[in-house]
Amino acid sequence: VLHKKGGIALGIMGDFLYASDTFPLLPGDTLFTYTDGVLDANNTAGERFGLERLKKLLSEQTAAAHPKQINETVLQHLQ
Repeated sequence: VLHKKGGIALGIMGDFLYASDTFPLLPGDTLFTYTDGVLDANNTAGERFGLERLKKLLSEQTAAAHPKQINETVLQHLQ
């Protein structure tokens, strides 16, 4: 799990100087990026999806899961 450092949203100010960072991705690692819309989505029962639910769902994916499969799984759980 990468920990966000915070800052201004991307694209808000054209001349803003963003900090950069690097980190290694090892064989079998998965990088899943998302917007706040995923966390803020509500299901038909009105329950917020939230970070904990996303982390649990992603942790249940196998290392061999194809990125398209991971995305489809998340989308299915958002409905």
